Amino acid sequence: MSEVLTNFSPFKMDKEQHPWMGWDRYHTAKEMLEQAPDNFDVKDCFAILKKVSQELCPTVVSMVFDVTEMKVYWCENRQWNNIQESAF
Repeated sequence: MSEVLTNFSPFKMDKEQHPWMGWDRYHTAKEMLEQAPDNFDVKDCFAILKKVSQELCPTVVSMVFDVTEMKVYWCENRQWNNIQESAF
């Protein structure tokens, strides 16, 4: 199961508008997750995060938690080729 975490309330729909809101990014991520194959993995998660990362208010940290591996993967400042990991 995959979920989209936002920095705004999607329940307000598009009634609140500001440059960093991310309503379009939320829909992009949601659509990509709905179309994801059964073998969706950490690499695919980062592809979504890269697609929806912010430019106006730059994304500082992007994180993926792999529950099967009990690992957290992350990159800082949109450095998509420098993924770090930590096991629990």
